[in-house]
Amino acid sequence: MPPITTQPTDTAASPGGGAVLGAPGTPRAGRRRRRSSARPVLVALAAGALLALVGCSVPSNAPTTYDDAVRANFVQGCTGDIPETNNTTTTLAAADFCSCAYEVFVDQVPFNDDARSAFPNYPSDAPTFTTFNNDLGSSDTPQSVWEDLPESVRGDLATCPLPPGPVAPDGASTSTAPSETTTTAAG
Repeated sequence: MPPITTQPTDTAASPGGGAVLGAPGTPRAGRRRRRSSARPVLVALAAGALLALVGCSVPSNAPTTYDDAVRANFVQGCTGDIPETNNTTTTLAAADFCSCAYEVFVDQVPFNDDARSAFPNYPSDAPTFTTFNNDLGSSDTPQSVWEDLPESVRGDLATCPLPPGPVAPDGASTSTAPSETTTTAAG
């Protein structure tokens, strides 16, 4: 049997009304137009990648337990040990008080909800360390956040050493509560 050959033509339609191979906008002569098998594969790959991204989350760098970094951040925030700005330094509390307060939290307050089971006597409605810390940072009334802690924790925090405050007219020494701020301008 002789090979079948087709000749390109400039006619856009055959006498039967169908497209003629080789006409503008039609496949080249000798080629059959096939549906691309790559398209379903690409769609499947894209769907798989999307599912993988949804299934995987970016790991958090937030601490999950008390550690050296948490201690350092707590003491820095508690003392107000923040780089000097415009020749002004701010002292919120003494480092001794802040270190003591941190130890009270470590010993008595669960770090987060996952750690509650390690503190069976801790009230279920009292804030964890992370909740307390977040609330304290976003509250307009920090004293109310302190009051959310159990009385036993607040009592032990009250035993942490505060530096002697200014001397009152009657000669008694006064102290500054941890939530108050003292600003000293260099000069």
